[in-house]
Amino acid sequence: MGFLGALRNFLSTTPRWEDTEATRARLRKAWDLDEPEAAPAPSAPGAASNYDKTMWRRKLHQVFENLPGSRGQWPELMSDARALNLDRSWMDAGMAEEFEQLLRGVVADRVVTEDEQSKIDAARRLIGLSEDEAATVLRAIVAEAEAFFGSQVETRHG
Repeated sequence: MGFLGALRNFLSTTPRWEDTEATRARLRKAWDLDEPEAAPAPSAPGAASNYDKTMWRRKLHQVFENLPGSRGQWPELMSDARALNLDRSWMDAGMAEEFEQLLRGVVADRVVTEDEQSKIDAARRLIGLSEDEAATVLRAIVAEAEAFFGSQVETRHG
């Protein structure tokens, strides 16, 4: 067999060795290669990806940030959540975190205005908190702010 025949046999698509894990292990050892890393486990069928969850949380944040004017975006946000098959407990935790962040932003200047009260009330209604539950969270955050700043948080009307 000449050179071209040998080259044709070498370049053929038929492997010249048995492709088994033992063969691959011998090759890795001969070339001093590490074991390949396991591929990440695929998420459950129908489960939202981390990217989808991150994007949904950003939308949630934007809705909270722009309340009360963004109230009309809520149905679309919830529709997205259903389409992404988001876990309800994950969503509830995210909404609670966003509500707390909203409250922290409101009390950061140690003054709560009527517009800010309206924003808080709109957020509370959207996520389904009762007035008592929202008041409990607000009291805790106000206490945290007062301890941090060393002064009272005021409520201003008009």
